[in-house]
Amino acid sequence: MTLNNFAKKNFRRIIIIFLSCFVFMMGTIFYLFFNALYVQSKIKEKVCATVLKHEDDLLATINECKDNQKKALFYTDVNKDDAIYYKELNSKTVNTVFRKFRLAYISCYESNIVVFSVMPTMISVLWDNYEYGFYYTAENHTVNVFEGLQECDKETEGIVIGGKYWYGTEKIEDNWYFYERKVKYNVNF
Repeated sequence: MTLNNFAKKNFRRIIIIFLSCFVFMMGTIFYLFFNALYVQSKIKEKVCATVLKHEDDLLATINECKDNQKKALFYTDVNKDDAIYYKELNSKTVNTVFRKFRLAYISCYESNIVVFSVMPTMISVLWDNYEYGFYYTAENHTVNVFEGLQECDKETEGIVIGGKYWYGTEKIEDNWYFYERKVKYNVNF
């Protein structure tokens, strides 16, 4: 049997496999799009539970960041004076925290606030540019991590270039808070 005969005989199978994959991917995208609020609440529950479970590792990571005197640790390799690639610390604890929480970066501020930003997911792209993470504050008060770490209410709204945003923060435990932000852009063609 030649390759050409094989292709002709299996053309239907190839098309069926391709269409099945396409239907599955579209179904997943539609599920996430129409169930975004449910998925976001599950994300919040999971992140909060994981913070409570790994609080000791998170505190050790904060101490290593402060000892290293860098303002930020990034998931990707960066060349900045105040930031480094997290693996350059050669710390098993920091590596575990980055993997466990799927972090994009950790920012340490002089005001004793440390922000842990989670990497964007499919839900971030599909629904209102959803961003989330958690932060530690020694003063135990809510802050807006996107507006200069100013003290804020649990929910705030504001305007960004081209749209508006909603920001919410919720206490996980003393000194630990979950944050989320949704940006809705005004698209005018």
